[in-house]
Amino acid sequence: MLCRTPGCGVVYFKDAQILRLDEVDGVPFTKSQAPDRLVCFCFGHSVRAVEVDVRLHGHSEIQGSIQAACRAGRHDCERKNPEGRCCLGHVGQVVRAASAGAAGAAPPPPLPPSRTRWAAGGAVVAALLSSACCWLPLAALSLGVSSAGLGAFFEVWRVPLLLLTLALLALGHFLVWRRPRCAPGEACAVPNHRLQWFNRTLLIAATVFAAVFALIPKMLTEAPQALPETLAAGAVVTYRVEGMSCAGCEAHARERIEALAGVTAVAVSYPERTARVAWATPPDDHALSAALAELGYRIHRLPEAP
Repeated sequence: MLCRTPGCGVVYFKDAQILRLDEVDGVPFTKSQAPDRLVCFCFGHSVRAVEVDVRLHGHSEIQGSIQAACRAGRHDCERKNPEGRCCLGHVGQVVRAASAGAAGAAPPPPLPPSRTRWAAGGAVVAALLSSACCWLPLAALSLGVSSAGLGAFFEVWRVPLLLLTLALLALGHFLVWRRPRCAPGEACAVPNHRLQWFNRTLLIAATVFAAVFALIPKMLTEAPQALPETLAAGAVVTYRVEGMSCAGCEAHARERIEALAGVTAVAVSYPERTARVAWATPPDDHALSAALAELGYRIHRLPEAP
């Protein structure tokens, strides 16, 4: 005989024979109030899993799956359920209680942080820093802050930051697309489709942004410049420019040089780290050095080719 009294420590009794809670492996549903206790012994669903299922979907998909399995004859209630009968009655009881609680519950809390979102955010930050050699000196200059050395510092770290970006994106995609391993009845066995959609959308957007940020230096690359062939011999001076950190620096340096008095033409090359300046007046190396120093660049004149 089964004792169904919740507060009683006896589970089975017959004549003088008594089995208590600490003497049986499967504790009947009515004998415990633990949220992780099993309510379906055939398929391993706990009370917590059913409650989570109702909160996520507004109804119980677990209850429907149990009913379908029972109709297909895949249940073994008489042997697995300590009560020796079908568990759907208790499952329905949990579903009704969870539905009533969900109807009067407060709005769901915001989505908690996850490893996927940390990976996506970290990838965007790393990609942004990998292109800082181009945009950070200009941002500092617009705020009136000295940009000397900023571009060169981030240029050194560009490749490691790009590798970190790829690693974080790979981790994020692995986490968001993998199928979690959950034991039957655990809360993670009930997928949160809203959370999955949010994380996947966020990760795809992070991948696009990271690609854009990582390619900024390449996007700023311009076609090689050339000085007019009609310039008089001896009017062109070649300078070595130190401190340019990406191809986008060419345009900024050229604008500063073209604004100097006496300059008629300029060709700046980031790969060669040079600036060829055509002067209509005697070359003013001091003015040129002061103009480019504001961008954090240093120059010195190269000897003329024979």
